[in-house]
Amino acid sequence: MQLSLIIILMQNLQLTNLLVKMQKIETSIDSQSLRLGYAARLTFSPESSSSTAYGLGIGYSSTPLNKPIMIGVVSVLGEDTPDVSSIMSASAYNTYSNFCVDASAVFGALQLNAGYAAQNIDMDESANYNTGDDASKVFQNDGEGSAYWLEAGYLLMGDSYKFDAAKAVVSGVKLRDNQAGLELTARYGHEEKSNVLALLDADAHANFKAYMYDEDATAHTVGSWDNDDKVAFLAIANVGDADAGTGTAGTDVTLEQHEDETFVYKKTGFALNANFYVNDNATIKAEFEQVSNEYKVYSDDSSLSGVWNDSANMASVSTLRIRAQFKF
Repeated sequence: MQLSLIIILMQNLQLTNLLVKMQKIETSIDSQSLRLGYAARLTFSPESSSSTAYGLGIGYSSTPLNKPIMIGVVSVLGEDTPDVSSIMSASAYNTYSNFCVDASAVFGALQLNAGYAAQNIDMDESANYNTGDDASKVFQNDGEGSAYWLEAGYLLMGDSYKFDAAKAVVSGVKLRDNQAGLELTARYGHEEKSNVLALLDADAHANFKAYMYDEDATAHTVGSWDNDDKVAFLAIANVGDADAGTGTAGTDVTLEQHEDETFVYKKTGFALNANFYVNDNATIKAEFEQVSNEYKVYSDDSSLSGVWNDSANMASVSTLRIRAQFKF
């Protein structure tokens, strides 16, 4: 495996030292030739009656990323003189883990399920150039995320819900002979991601760039590149004195950490479904979904730091889906 990072800054910078440090990190990651992941799930489901069942599941997984991530951050843009040196850092992320706990229950024509998940992308390696307690190190933390959801369903037509005791989940609808089924469901969910995990989201990435930099600030770029099967993900310039972007209200800001968070992105939404079961092998589904997206950035500006902002492009998204599903 090979990994490379391209940093594009529209200014004449001395980046040699940073690139050398990144190459050392790349070599360290490449030396981990044995790349294994693992996953496990435990379930509990007591004996149930024909109309009542419930179960609990707990799972954990950890795996190396197929495309490891590097972030290069420049907090002070140096000049081609010995008097002003660039202040930079580099971080590499190579392992993704996920923990999940969920519960499901069936009570006749009613089904309920709820769950919680926690995600993490570990920062495996880092390197600094001319840094102390500096803004260039703001993304030298793990990327973290969490989510929870609640769902309820009710059968207006049909015999009962199926329950898979081995997996501790609702597994479908049992229909009466020669009759169709109709199910209504409602679902609510919330998800938050921070740091590098947030920057992996396309909309979050766009909002971070708009918040930090004015459109004319060509010297300050946030860019990502996907180089076939190798990833050169992100370069962030001048986090120590960012030009006024749409979120910075005409002022320069310096990124800071707050409880290991610098950038946070969240999604909150609900969905309503109507599922018509023609028979055991054919289903027609109609779904309405409403999702809101917000982000916040921590900086040295107290009036802006940690304040939730609506996404510039996807503040509120409504979706209506109608689809047919067949089993053969």
